[in-house]
Amino acid sequence: MGKYSAQIGVYTDMPDRWGVIRYRDNDPEWIAYRRVIKKDDKIWFVPGDYVVAVGVSAESTYTSAIRRATRRARKVSFPSSYYMGYEFLNYIDVIVDKLASYGYEW
Repeated sequence: MGKYSAQIGVYTDMPDRWGVIRYRDNDPEWIAYRRVIKKDDKIWFVPGDYVVAVGVSAESTYTSAIRRATRRARKVSFPSSYYMGYEFLNYIDVIVDKLASYGYEW
């Protein structure tokens, strides 16, 4: 396991719609779900939440953790879904730079 972990959410604009969630990679243990059922080897989103799934990672640096979790989130497929991992990484970089200007090390 890595020193840093990250979670990047996959969200939907259609939280009241049932649908099958697909993950296009061979490491499904790194995808977490909040409101799902499994039926006939398919993972079904249960309506009532904007979070469809979460890409998870553990890496040696915070940037690599965020990038890996983002790559996993990107491979989740659900109608009208989106993720914001790269935006999150840019935001964290700004915060880390600001902390460095105050003498904090990350």
